[in-house]
Amino acid sequence: MNSVSESIAQTIVFDDTAISAWEDLKERFAKVNRVRISSLRSTINNLKQGTKSVLEYFLELRTLWDELNSHRPIPTCTCVHTCRVDSIRNAKQYRAEDQIMQFLTGLNESFSVVKSQILLMDPLPPIQLLIHSSHNTLSFSLFTMIFDLYSISHLPIRT
Repeated sequence: MNSVSESIAQTIVFDDTAISAWEDLKERFAKVNRVRISSLRSTINNLKQGTKSVLEYFLELRTLWDELNSHRPIPTCTCVHTCRVDSIRNAKQYRAEDQIMQFLTGLNESFSVVKSQILLMDPLPPIQLLIHSSHNTLSFSLFTMIFDLYSISHLPIRT
């Protein structure tokens, strides 16, 4: 009872067990907020780098992604044994790719050639690589270097 506000505590004080109190709270507060999800998606889709540094742009985008992901989490595997189903891993990979594409799409036009080159890569480089190497001064030459290094390191091995 000490972990919730007094007004909420008054509504669960008569629950017989902690489980029933948690179920009551879950029922009331775990509702999907579709209006907020729609607003977040719109904001994310319209966000552009503009006059922000690449790092500032990324951090703003990351904050929005984190909030959206809290409303739409990827389910976790509940298999008794080590899961062999690829669906959850694929969902995580698709989300990561979507975020990379969104990040690249919102960058200023001065990066258009390199953005296109990166989008043609398979697999896409992790977004951490794009951000870590850029920090505040992402330039065409840094992006090109990332592209070159990542392309070379992911060449198929011919046997």
